[in-house]
Amino acid sequence: MDLSSLRLLLQRGQQAATESRAIRAYAMTRDIPVSVASLDDLHDGRCVAPDEVPIGSVEFVRAALSYAGFRAPQPLPYLSGYLHRHVWPSTAGEVRTSSKRVFVKPRDQVKTFTGILWPESREIEDLAVFASVPDHFPVYCSEPVKWLSEWRYYVLRGRIVGSGRYDCGPDDAPTPDRGVVESAVAEYPDPPAGYALDFGVLASGETAMVEANDGWALGLYRGDCATADYVELLAARWREMVLGKAVLTK
Repeated sequence: MDLSSLRLLLQRGQQAATESRAIRAYAMTRDIPVSVASLDDLHDGRCVAPDEVPIGSVEFVRAALSYAGFRAPQPLPYLSGYLHRHVWPSTAGEVRTSSKRVFVKPRDQVKTFTGILWPESREIEDLAVFASVPDHFPVYCSEPVKWLSEWRYYVLRGRIVGSGRYDCGPDDAPTPDRGVVESAVAEYPDPPAGYALDFGVLASGETAMVEANDGWALGLYRGDCATADYVELLAARWREMVLGKAVLTK
């Protein structure tokens, strides 16, 4: 990708200090201009140009898309052959009126609440948020499983460019089978220019897909993904959307 005309727009106060420093250091070595704005700045009319890549929370990038005349694409789908557990779409109301023991998480990329085990979760704040969403709120349910480790794999134009572990398990936990992840990348239907696949290792020893995350708003976990590849992934996805693949709002 030609980065000569690239500009970065960091969300003020959102990026983790280490992540923000890495992005700024990379931009400095490439002589890429960096601006800073808050979500309120966007709401107050701060314009975002097509060559200015916003980096921040889902809400921040969604607002940038909206003010550029677009709405965000639908969340990326699961690959059923890589789940190794039953996953199905439901609604918050259906879950709350059922006594079935399930793991539940939002279907939207905003991730309105953190995934919880229903009805047994001890995370009071997450339970309170889940209790507050409307009955029609779309969720995914899955049978409860035990994860030994969870990793994110960053994919740029069909190639894994890095990975990072994001669970808090022991250091000697098993790593997902790279071959399985690469097979999933090769099979992913109509993939965006930049995205991530989250994979982990189940207690059964199987490498399984956790979820997929679109590259228009994607955090950088500590691992072996170079900052240059991370920025290029975000830029490639942003340009892909604003140059024709996102859905126009007007």
